[in-house]
Amino acid sequence: MTRSLKTTCILAGGLALLVLLTGPHDVRAQDPKTAEPVKEKTMKKADAPANDSKKDKTLWEMVKSSGWMTIAFLGVIGLGSVYAGMVIFERLATLTAEKMMPSGFVTALANLVKRGEIKPRPYQDLCEQYPSPLSNVLKAGLHRAGKPNAEVEKGMEDAIARESAILKRKIRPLVELYYVGPLVGLLGTVIGIIVAFQAYKSGGGSSLKQSEEFASGISTALQATAGGLFLAIFTSVFSAWFNVRGEKFLEQFDEHLIPAVGCIANMEVVYTLPVAPTAAPAAPAPVPGSPQLVSASN
Repeated sequence: MTRSLKTTCILAGGLALLVLLTGPHDVRAQDPKTAEPVKEKTMKKADAPANDSKKDKTLWEMVKSSGWMTIAFLGVIGLGSVYAGMVIFERLATLTAEKMMPSGFVTALANLVKRGEIKPRPYQDLCEQYPSPLSNVLKAGLHRAGKPNAEVEKGMEDAIARESAILKRKIRPLVELYYVGPLVGLLGTVIGIIVAFQAYKSGGGSSLKQSEEFASGISTALQATAGGLFLAIFTSVFSAWFNVRGEKFLEQFDEHLIPAVGCIANMEVVYTLPVAPTAAPAAPAPVPGSPQLVSASN
């Protein structure tokens, strides 16, 4: 991921988090006064605007009123959400048909196969011109040029398996966040419930402060659970979608490369240079003073 793309993802994630936290959310519950007689409702009508204004809170105000523990757990979940957003934006920008199998590469490869090109150099130049996962698979086939079709296909299949592993490795952070998010939320739930029952146990809920502590613990438990589930849901959806999209591209590799297998298998016959014959070693010169063999004819 380039530095500019990382910066853009961080800014976008921060802006989305800011809008989520500062946007107005109506948390008013159903007014229990609706069940009162009309006369009583009329008498309390003057107090309604003041009470309604107190009940209107933003999500950030709700989090702050829940205490530092809720802020800590939701902060961890928020950081995970921002990182997941960065991974998602990077995959959306790179996991495209043009990046995986460029149209220029596909067209040029089809032209080479159509005219029956059996020299490796045009194929190698094409791979260097269009670096991509599809060209990497073709390079693996070129490494087995001149061998039977089955061996060329095996080399390409191994290369496709490597490309599949690379695609899965790049979305692995989403899979890890899918498992970690609910665990963080569950930890916040357990701690929030512990705090709530400790507050209730200490005073039995008789004082206003103890009641507020009890409500704060329950609020921490529920908000942590909601945050963990939110992180797990959207990371699981995007990781599954990226997996399906990557497998779809890899399946299309066969459609473009299978026609070239025959040309690659016939390359060695034409392109391999003949081996030059080696000359016989010359006989050593006689050493002066040594006995010489004389033929019988002399």
